[in-house]
Amino acid sequence: MTISNTGNTALTVTGITYPVGFSGNWTSGTISANSSQDITVSFNPTVEQSYSGAVTVASDMTGGTNTAAISGDGAPVPTRVIVLSGNLTFGSAMMYSQITSTMKISNTGNTELTITDISYPVGFSGNWTSGTIAANSSRDVTVSFSPTAVQQYNGTISVNSDSTSGTGTISASGQGAIPLTYADLGSSVIITGYLKDGYFTMPAGVLNIPSTINGHTVTGIADYAFQNCVMTSVTISEGVTGIGYGAFAGCRAMTSVTIPSSVTMIGKYAFGYSGLTSVTIPYSVTNIGEAAFGECSEVTAFNVDSANQNYSSADGVLFNKIKTTLIQYPAAKAEAYTIPSSVTSIGNYAFANYSGLTSVTIPSSVTSIGNYAFAGCSGLTSVTIPYSVTNIGEAAFVQCSKVTAFNVDSANQNYSSADGVLFNKLKTTLIQYLAAKAGAYTIPSSVTSIGNYAFANYSGLTSVTIPSSVTSIGNYAFAGCSGLTSVTIPSSVTFIAGSAFSACGRLKTAQFSGNAPTIGTYVFRYCATGFTVYYFNNATGFTSPTWNGYPSVNMGAYSPIAPWLLSKGFAYNENLLSIPNNDGVPLLMAYALNLDPTQNQGRSMPVAEVAGNQLQISFYAGSTGIAYTVETSTDLKNWTPIGVVLSAPDSNQFQTASIALDGPHRFLRLVVRK
Repeated sequence: MTISNTGNTALTVTGITYPVGFSGNWTSGTISANSSQDITVSFNPTVEQSYSGAVTVASDMTGGTNTAAISGDGAPVPTRVIVLSGNLTFGSAMMYSQITSTMKISNTGNTELTITDISYPVGFSGNWTSGTIAANSSRDVTVSFSPTAVQQYNGTISVNSDSTSGTGTISASGQGAIPLTYADLGSSVIITGYLKDGYFTMPAGVLNIPSTINGHTVTGIADYAFQNCVMTSVTISEGVTGIGYGAFAGCRAMTSVTIPSSVTMIGKYAFGYSGLTSVTIPYSVTNIGEAAFGECSEVTAFNVDSANQNYSSADGVLFNKIKTTLIQYPAAKAEAYTIPSSVTSIGNYAFANYSGLTSVTIPSSVTSIGNYAFAGCSGLTSVTIPYSVTNIGEAAFVQCSKVTAFNVDSANQNYSSADGVLFNKLKTTLIQYLAAKAGAYTIPSSVTSIGNYAFANYSGLTSVTIPSSVTSIGNYAFAGCSGLTSVTIPSSVTFIAGSAFSACGRLKTAQFSGNAPTIGTYVFRYCATGFTVYYFNNATGFTSPTWNGYPSVNMGAYSPIAPWLLSKGFAYNENLLSIPNNDGVPLLMAYALNLDPTQNQGRSMPVAEVAGNQLQISFYAGSTGIAYTVETSTDLKNWTPIGVVLSAPDSNQFQTASIALDGPHRFLRLVVRK
């Protein structure tokens, strides 16, 4: 505002008044004649309204106008108020996956807001970083959570702007989870495992099976999904109804599992050979597969919800509801155990590989013993089978390394025992040999079939004589018999099942006395280096130089001595008059007298002895293909069999020859001929 003095004398201004909302920077003074004074007038509204009035200048003027109109409108104060909102608590997300949520940036001010930058903590990102937001508007930002480790993620998202007020930060959090793989069935998801192949190493710790993936309900865990994993505990979310075959098998570090009440089925071997210490079965479970908890060596107890309609537990042992089937014994329960008298069936693998079981009493209520029921129970020393048992499953007692005898009640109509060995009632099938019985064994001549796993992994068995009554040899019958070096298969055998002699690491020869039997796979797999099959010229079905992939040799015309030579470590065509130990005993004599030519037998030869008025000599006379003759002489020059009386062979194939002592000199000699 300019105040002018157009007079010829100085003008004195004594004061200036302003209406509300206005002010000036000069209030009094003098203005020379024909001069002026500029004043800066300020408008400072305090409310949103119209302001008006007059500025009045008080002075000693003699003429002119001392007022001037003034006006202005009070406008709103410019504001840029930032507000952040949205649920950025992401929960659990699998590694290498991405889940999103929306963050809303609002400008509640009256002026446009400028966003210059948005910073995100590790694991989080967004799809918008800068721009403007009009007054009273907002912008949605898609925030992504992409974990790269199994860990908790926490941080703050900061929005940098020219805001005049408000809060430009918001918290974000999420949990990186194991990267599960799955099959999407549309409305549901089956967990199939976790990402492997070098991308991820399963960490030790807790595995949480989520209730949903991509909005779809997780209803199952597939076969072998987490086999041999290293987590220490597993929590399965509600909604899962099935746990597959071997899903957590071999998870030795896993000590606990939470099975929700939605689960109805637990598959075969689902938790087999895991580190579980106790197991709680909810009321919902209607089916538990074979050996679902087999070989869990740390389990002390099974606890079944009393409302379960299919299963129960007593003293930590798992049964069916009415306790007629014993399903699983807790492996860590080291003691003698008496099976309840309500039990009629012992399930497959019920006690398998439980070394702490020192003895078991099987009541006369039991009719069936399942496959592998007591396999590998290395603490058992004897087993008594009651009369009631009508079925013993495959390999029920295999690898019970301390068992010295099976004792079968004589009233049993299906099974029997002899010398502690387990047979069927008629002793036509050898079911289980004794692991603790070392040395050689001759199978009884009543046996026609050697059962599956009958001798499996019995390292103390050094030789076995298979009689000509045997027609079949079962799966794994002699597998792992590391003490065997040779085996002779009689001509009666027409079938040898798979892996019958596999992993017999010292087995060098198999001699076949007759035609080639039908054989399964891997019958002689992993035997000694240089293992060879031997057969005779008139046998059919064999080929040379290999038979079914094994080196083979045709030994020419049949001779019962050739297999014996091979069994003792000699060539099948070794000179029978050779004396390998320089003990005076030729190979032919050792064969004839059933002596071991690998040992010094000089002191084992038959000796003539005087008995009353008789001179006698006793000798073994049971070797096939040998003619035995006893001759007498009075002068060691002229020999004759005339007058020698020969007894019939006894039960051990020994005979005694005798002659009267009717002169001053009498000699006897034994002659053996091939």
